Amino acid sequence: MRRVIRQGWISLLIWAMFTIPVYAQVQSEQLILKESLQKGQDDLNSLGQIWRKSESDMSRSMLLQQISSRVDELNALVLKNTRSQSQLSIAANDALVKKMLTVIELQKTQAPQRLRDLFHSYEQASLANKPLSWLTVSSAMHYQSSLYSKQSELIERLRDVRSRKEYRVRFHNDLLRYVNDLANYLNASIKKQDQIKDEIGSLTKVMHQQMSDELTLQQRVSKTLSDNISQLVPVLKVNDIDVTVYNQLIFSASGELSDLVINSDGFLSFIRTFFFSGDQFFVVSIKSFLPKALIFILMIVLFYGISRVMKQLVSKMVRSKHSRMSTLVQDFFIATTGKSVILLGILAAFSQIGVDLAPILAGLGVAGIVIGFALQDTLSNFASGMMILIYRPFDVGDYVDAGGVSGKVSYMSLVNTTIRTFDNQKIMVPNNKIWGSTINNITAERVRRVDMEFSISYDDDILLAEKVLRSIIDEHPDVLREPEPVIRLMRLGESSVDFIVRPWVRTEAYWELYWDVTRSVKLRFDEVGLSIPFPQRDVHLYQHTHHSLSE
Repeated sequence: MRRVIRQGWISLLIWAMFTIPVYAQVQSEQLILKESLQKGQDDLNSLGQIWRKSESDMSRSMLLQQISSRVDELNALVLKNTRSQSQLSIAANDALVKKMLTVIELQKTQAPQRLRDLFHSYEQASLANKPLSWLTVSSAMHYQSSLYSKQSELIERLRDVRSRKEYRVRFHNDLLRYVNDLANYLNASIKKQDQIKDEIGSLTKVMHQQMSDELTLQQRVSKTLSDNISQLVPVLKVNDIDVTVYNQLIFSASGELSDLVINSDGFLSFIRTFFFSGDQFFVVSIKSFLPKALIFILMIVLFYGISRVMKQLVSKMVRSKHSRMSTLVQDFFIATTGKSVILLGILAAFSQIGVDLAPILAGLGVAGIVIGFALQDTLSNFASGMMILIYRPFDVGDYVDAGGVSGKVSYMSLVNTTIRTFDNQKIMVPNNKIWGSTINNITAERVRRVDMEFSISYDDDILLAEKVLRSIIDEHPDVLREPEPVIRLMRLGESSVDFIVRPWVRTEAYWELYWDVTRSVKLRFDEVGLSIPFPQRDVHLYQHTHHSLSE
């Protein structure tokens, strides 16, 4: 019996030797943690007092960063200790968590007033400082929402079931009230944006600028509110709150469908309410979008019809009998008129549905400079095309030799000219290559001179040859009497006597005359005994006789 008692005392002594130091260490760390929490709370109170005295946006922005950073440090400290120290009792664990929850609650009560102060500063800020001021407002709203996320995580660390349940009930109601407030503000902001967009097109320039500033403000508000609701969606899910309505609201504000809605139940609920509930976003959007879409389409159709009518009117004007415009210029004016009317129609249609054209036109001006540098060769072709239109060196249907290509001009734009060669090849030549080289318009004049040359032998009768050539030219129906054809003895060549024959003919009959006269000359020369000599050369051979020395 004494041995058993002795062993018991020894075991108790050994347990005390190991347990008491551990317990003392835990108590010491718990005391340090409590002191850290108390110091952190005091720091937050001091920062809050400084906030109330501060009126500078810069100082408030820095104070907000310090407050947020301090809360994050304290929250991380509590989470770390309640996670790692399994030695803590339920009471000690919950005491730390409740202490931090008290800090969070205090911050939640102070956050709305801070947000109101920052929003007032934003409204008073100048137009140039508004973007920077709004960043501080947005940070304050995100900080306020983050407090709910921290509070939700802390409540889950409570080990006492009854306490955790009580905190959950209070937090559930508080969270739902806060998120609903955000949703109501977001709905109001979206409606206000729609009203501004409907009215902004009919305002004066000064009022237009004011409404544009207000629209920018509401867009910033909507973006911040939708981001805050997105931040709280996971917390709502943890607390068994249906997030379908909030996801629809986020989508209506930003067009970004939260990934949290893509699940079997949430997705079906979202589809059901989104498409089939009359007061939801899809139906409301269709009701507001459909009239604008119809107006836009009607404006485009109307101006397309006007462009067709204008093209016909311009076509009649430029192609009238009294018009001296070339076909190139006529086509240019007709095409430009149609495209200009359609462009005006597109701009007018966008204006009618509330789109501000000033930023678009300014953006097009800047883009034009950039595109101009990138497309220097194309612009060079464009400038050359304008010069061709102005000086009209050729027209559609003319036969030209330009840019190293010979053929008939079939089409021309401001960038290139399409030439169909005599063997029916279609070649597109850049206008700067044509304008930068010699342009030979073969069919520019109504009449042309056909230059031909024929030869007879030195033994033939010159007068007979002239008579034959004259009769051939006089008998051909395409030869013009004015200017008078020229038939002359041109040269006495090495092998032949050469005549030039130069009749005048209408341009379109040039080649027919050339081929007919050439054929007739050969036939008539053969009939009268005139020969067309081959190139020949007389070679005289001399024989030298060598006498021997003896002779």
